[in-house]
Amino acid sequence: MLTEHELELAYGIEFVFFCLEEPPFFKTKKMGSYIHANYIAKTNKEYIGMIALEMIGYYREDKKPIKEASFYKNQLIVSGIKSFDRFNKKISKLLKANGSMDSRRISFADDFPNNGPSDHRNYWQFDIPAIMIIGTGGEGNPNYHTAADVIETLDFKIMTDAVNSIAHALFNFME
Repeated sequence: MLTEHELELAYGIEFVFFCLEEPPFFKTKKMGSYIHANYIAKTNKEYIGMIALEMIGYYREDKKPIKEASFYKNQLIVSGIKSFDRFNKKISKLLKANGSMDSRRISFADDFPNNGPSDHRNYWQFDIPAIMIIGTGGEGNPNYHTAADVIETLDFKIMTDAVNSIAHALFNFME
């Protein structure tokens, strides 16, 4: 997708895939994302921010709110902390600008007890802006962590829309 559009960006985009997010490694220095964030902090490279993609393939068919929130199918949720709210707002705005999916932004207090239930949490301690973009299936996926969590439960059409919206945000971040 990046080379297909022949974009000349004034910044690089680094794709990193992590393992060791789940217990017993979660919230430890053995998480793959902690190791990467620590490495970045020790280099002289300037990083704009980190985006963790989490569960963008499962979406609900109904319009019932998830846990009394107004999150429904075809929405991306941008979740971060208030310290980096400028970064959070910009990504959320760019996701919406693409038009193929709605997005909602949640910025938690820095000391909120359940902050960062994913890899993005490790970047904050190194003062690197980081968010998690999660599909609405994150809270409503009955298959999560079960034997029923199989490829047939993924919605590839909506996942494609999500990836296109995220690509739009990446391509237009510095404008």
